[in-house]
Amino acid sequence: MSLFDNYPEDQVRRTFGTDTCKKLKSNRIEKPFCNIALDPDKKRDNRSAFVVSTARLTDESQKIYYLLKWDSPDSVPAGNHLGQQIVDYSGRFVEDKDAKGRPITIPMAGVEVFYDNNIFYFVDNIQQDRDIKGQWTFMILVCDKDGNELCKKTLNLKW
Repeated sequence: MSLFDNYPEDQVRRTFGTDTCKKLKSNRIEKPFCNIALDPDKKRDNRSAFVVSTARLTDESQKIYYLLKWDSPDSVPAGNHLGQQIVDYSGRFVEDKDAKGRPITIPMAGVEVFYDNNIFYFVDNIQQDRDIKGQWTFMILVCDKDGNELCKKTLNLKW
C-alpha cells in the first residue's frame, strides 16, 4: 500500500508542495529527505493544530525522530507521554512518544503513523485542554545508523 492510497496526492501537495510530493512518488531517491508543515486545510487555534511530517529513507539502517520543545512554563504540553509532567520548561528537544511511552516514529498499530517502503508520514493532531501561551518547535530528524544527521526540518508554532 502506498502513501497515496492513504492520503490523497493533492492533500500532500497542498501541505508540502510539489517537490516533496515528487520525492515521495519517485521510484528512487539519492539521499534521505524530510519535511514538516502545518496542515493548511485544518483549523488552528490556541488549543489545537495539525502538524504533518514526512520523511523518506534510502536504507533500512536509517532512523527517523519526531521531536518537540517548548519555550516557557506556560507552553508545557498537556498529557504525560513526553515526560514533561515533571519538567516545567524544556528548552531542549525531547522525543515525542505515545501514551504508552513508545516513540511515535516506530510504526505501530492503532496510531496514525504511516510507514511503508521507507516512507514515514505522520499527522499530529494536537488537542490541548487549555490555551497555550508561548511557542512549540517541532523537528523531524533523519540519522544514519551511527547517529549522524542526514536531514532535519523544524516548524515553529506560536500559540
